[in-house]
Amino acid sequence: HEGVAVGAVLGLTLVCGHAVGARSSRGNLDVDKLNGAWFSIVVASNKREKIEENGSMRVFMQHIDVLENSLGFKENGVCTEFSLVAYKTAKDGEYFVEYDGENTFTILKTDYDNYVMFHHVNVKNGETFQLMELYGRTKDLSSDIKEKFAKLCKAHGITRDNIIDLTKTGKSGFTYFSRPEYYIIEEINLGDWLSAVLKGGEAPHFLFRE
Repeated sequence: HEGVAVGAVLGLTLVCGHAVGARSSRGNLDVDKLNGAWFSIVVASNKREKIEENGSMRVFMQHIDVLENSLGFKENGVCTEFSLVAYKTAKDGEYFVEYDGENTFTILKTDYDNYVMFHHVNVKNGETFQLMELYGRTKDLSSDIKEKFAKLCKAHGITRDNIIDLTKTGKSGFTYFSRPEYYIIEEINLGDWLSAVLKGGEAPHFLFRE
């Protein structure tokens, strides 16, 4: 099974699963190379209130971990349970998840070593909005990469006045945790998982399966 996890209100994360013992890829995407530290750099939406202070999509990411047979989220050392299931669509690299509406998301561009960009579409009560994110391996990125992202936003109909450079703002208003840890699950034994939960173990935070 392969999967991709994306955070919502609890803090945006980009997580991709892989088959055990195999090189992970989705089309031209090498999932394993996304593992490690990431920082929120720029966020954009055609519904600006979603990314403004206290908006549900105003988020801050710190890390992506690709692991086998485990999945969880920790807030200040305490596991916070919040489970979502996303399903692969007929389109390569696209996934669907129900959260505050119907959502699809795709990874648009990445060079693995510096940046990753992706596109998210939410549909609720007949209304649709887009969300686009730029993450970096460092706390800031070059103006060239940011401009590339801005042009990609424009190509998706998101204007520059709906783009927020998070490196120029404080963390006030972010859904932010001191040391969030995100994990990906590749395969899970539901019996073992339920047993662990009943014994007081950690429950999954995000679960995205094919």
